[in-house]
Amino acid sequence: MRIGLVPLDNRPACVRAPRMLARVAGAELVLPPPEAIAGHQSPGPPAALDEWLRDTAGSLDGLVVAIEQVAGVSSSLGERPTSVTAIRRLEALRDVRRQHPELQLVASTVARRPDAEPAGEHASALAELDELSDRRSRGEDVTAEISAAEAAIPESVRRQVAAARLAAHMVQLAALDLAADATLDLLVIGTGAMNTTDADLPGSWVTTWQRQLLLGQRVEVLPADVQLGNSLVMRLLNRERSQPVRVGFYSPVPGAEKRPVAEGAVTVARTVLRELRVLGAESAASDVDFVLALHPPPSVDNAPAVSDADPERAAATLADELTRLHALDVPVALADIASGDGGSSTLVERLRSRVDLPRLAGYAAGQTAGDAVASALTQGCAGAAASTDAARAAHELWLLHRLLDDWAYQGKVRERIRRRLTNDTGSSEPTEHSLAAVQVDIERDLSGILAQLPRFTGRYRIVPGSTRLPWRRTDECDFELERLDVPLAERR
Repeated sequence: MRIGLVPLDNRPACVRAPRMLARVAGAELVLPPPEAIAGHQSPGPPAALDEWLRDTAGSLDGLVVAIEQVAGVSSSLGERPTSVTAIRRLEALRDVRRQHPELQLVASTVARRPDAEPAGEHASALAELDELSDRRSRGEDVTAEISAAEAAIPESVRRQVAAARLAAHMVQLAALDLAADATLDLLVIGTGAMNTTDADLPGSWVTTWQRQLLLGQRVEVLPADVQLGNSLVMRLLNRERSQPVRVGFYSPVPGAEKRPVAEGAVTVARTVLRELRVLGAESAASDVDFVLALHPPPSVDNAPAVSDADPERAAATLADELTRLHALDVPVALADIASGDGGSSTLVERLRSRVDLPRLAGYAAGQTAGDAVASALTQGCAGAAASTDAARAAHELWLLHRLLDDWAYQGKVRERIRRRLTNDTGSSEPTEHSLAAVQVDIERDLSGILAQLPRFTGRYRIVPGSTRLPWRRTDECDFELERLDVPLAERR
């Protein structure tokens, strides 16, 4: 199968993860040239992307697109298009549909992306203003605080950011129009990085237009962000199966499925069910292809379950269940959404002493909770279809990458790096002069953790010199892994 992908941006979660998925599936994933993809530091020329779509679509079995990338509103740098220009660029997708009516064309859009806003040095002040506005919408009297916050931000910056948000919202409305006229087979709207008020906003306008335009299941809303493209690639791959993937559910905390995945967001159960619909999979109580095991988010009331108050007990209970399921030969994908700061060290420490880690069907943590759930489910679906030695090896490599990124880096190494930087420079983020040294430190720390992972150590290594901070910040890192127990040509 040959699938085209226009990613949200050039972060590893948007580009590397779909490539690893395609490798497990034995599919060919085709992306635009790097210079055509907008990122944090590069706007990306729209003409190059239009040309790629025009030249490539005819050779594809399916196409996944991020609406922001096609519209040219993905980057916070460069000259930003007006709403009219951005919407006009989406006509390229109608051209693809007219020329290739049988092509599976699915898309995502993210309802709010602070990374794509031209805030610059005023980003933290704008975030504070957004929080105050959120509090005002909940009935708090913060008029004086809002006036002070607004005075601290130049009017030109506030106008720029407002214009960027307006353009992005107009693009999202235009995306709904693409779903309404059947240009898109499916549109997924992500709300992953939003606060309470923001998360309520798309739910209201999406629900309204979904009903009035009779869109039915042509539109889905997920509390996710960077994993949307990966989920849609998996959806196209799942269409090749004769039967839907069947997924079970387990959590060591009773009632965890009723908790919101984040403050103000939908429940865990609704998130999982929506993600399964996007993937083309289904929930099942028996005869499952794999089980989604959930380390749940905190309770929103004042009386947390005993296992919430005792992480060791929750970890032990979860490890016991994974051991039992593995003994029954039931694959398990683990989503750790107890914290947004990476995977629980207590949980992984207990698992690696009790569970054969390479047998996991997937692992995801940190990120936003919705992205972690989406990542774990996508890995599980890919593993369910991995029927060859090459596919299983590719799946194991992907699993290790997630463990080292979501648990080791986000949950352990990143905070240590930020503390070192703060002690040395007064800032938790690297500068142009310190970036190379920081990347070396990250690689050393991750390699040390890899050496302590049973069944992985001695079989894999991080390729020396491959670790990098692609957006020159510590939020995300990237690195290359290679196997050491296979011929050199097969290592990556």
